[in-house]
Amino acid sequence: ANFKTKKVFSTSAIGATISVVANFIIIPMFGEVYAGLGAALGFLIMWLLRLKDTRKIIYTKVRIVEFVLLNIMYLIQASMLFYFDKYSISFNLFAQFIAFIVVSIIAKDFIFSVLIFIKLKLFK
Repeated sequence: ANFKTKKVFSTSAIGATISVVANFIIIPMFGEVYAGLGAALGFLIMWLLRLKDTRKIIYTKVRIVEFVLLNIMYLIQASMLFYFDKYSISFNLFAQFIAFIVVSIIAKDFIFSVLIFIKLKLFK
């Protein structure tokens, strides 16, 4: 392990600062329901900074298309919770189930690798 705790602290501080500043802007404009956007922005910036730092030590492959598609799907799922609230619970569950299927298809390689890892660890 590479003990660079100062970098971890600084990226956390930058992410938290961006989150707080973004929420000071977003909450008055859109309401507290959208406070998660500020937190998501802070986490995204923190993740990008940590990815950059990690790549100085070891190469890390990021599947950009998969990453973007999954985040778009998560935004769609969250939006469905707000915009479909006037529809029945059955409709909402069906829509979320369809979104879950799409997310599972997009992330199938990751899901399979996790299942193989679990299988190897459990059945040595």
